[in-house]
Amino acid sequence: MFKLWVAILIMLSVVVHLSGDVSRPLYPTILFAMVLGAVAREGIAMLDHIIVSWVSRAGSAVKSY
Repeated sequence: MFKLWVAILIMLSVVVHLSGDVSRPLYPTILFAMVLGAVAREGIAMLDHIIVSWVSRAGSAVKSY
């Protein structure tokens, strides 16, 4: 998933550079927002994985009683 976001950032950089439509102060903001979104998505996926494994272990402990 991280590689996908890196590819998107590179494509966005090329498009913005070639078009020249985005002003310079806005360009870093767009990149920062995309990177922050990618990090948040990865963090949420990791947290989801941790919670699911914790719940499955707790469920197996309850069944053993």
